[in-house]
Amino acid sequence: MRFCCLIIVFTTLLLSQTAQAERVLKFAADTDIYLLDAISVPILKLAYARLGIKIHSLNNVPLERSLVFANDGTIDGEVQRIDGISEQYPKLIKVTESFHSMQASIFTKKHHFEVNGWESIKGYSVGIIRGMKYAEQNTLGFKRILANQTEQLFDLLVYDRVDICIANRSTAQLFLSRMAKRGNKKYQGIIELSPQVQFIPLYHYLHKRHAALVPKITLILQEMKASGLIEEIKQKAIDDFFGNIEVR
Repeated sequence: MRFCCLIIVFTTLLLSQTAQAERVLKFAADTDIYLLDAISVPILKLAYARLGIKIHSLNNVPLERSLVFANDGTIDGEVQRIDGISEQYPKLIKVTESFHSMQASIFTKKHHFEVNGWESIKGYSVGIIRGMKYAEQNTLGFKRILANQTEQLFDLLVYDRVDICIANRSTAQLFLSRMAKRGNKKYQGIIELSPQVQFIPLYHYLHKRHAALVPKITLILQEMKASGLIEEIKQKAIDDFFGNIEVR
């Protein structure tokens, strides 16, 4: 009897250790964001590996839906989002160490002007991507059309359905350069206005059931940033995606 009890205890401990070693967190990573996730997913994989945790990125989850999934606990959090997401999705906890950022830019075919903040585009019809919260929040009350992905967004310009569109600069540059390299002339004539409308720090979010991980992953990200590792990952991703295309 005692021997059987020992076997049960040993088996339970073994299964518990195995489960802990194989712990996996799932985050949505919309491949339409291209470079943002190409940088941030590898950073998070390295960071969580130091805690013995694997992460799995779920591709092609629309931006708005991924927030709903993260907030209701279907997935474990968000790879990266703007500050303040927890106000609308209260079950998400922000990791306060920002490890990446984005530049919001204005693109157009026919309208040429100097960008001076969000108010300078108020009189134009605007295209944005659904679920891009910085764009949604800053264009409330504007005449606007929501697209589901980058290609649809720029199609709005091509077919004159909007005057301008708002996009993450690196994502837009990559999309337009890829189309040009493929000989696709559809998007010729689309230009980026300057300066960028906003510089936006991005933050990792975890569902509240993982609250105990927040201080741990914050410290690890701080260490990775201080060592220069995050910048190395970022530069490699830029080189892989853009080749000789300059990203300023």
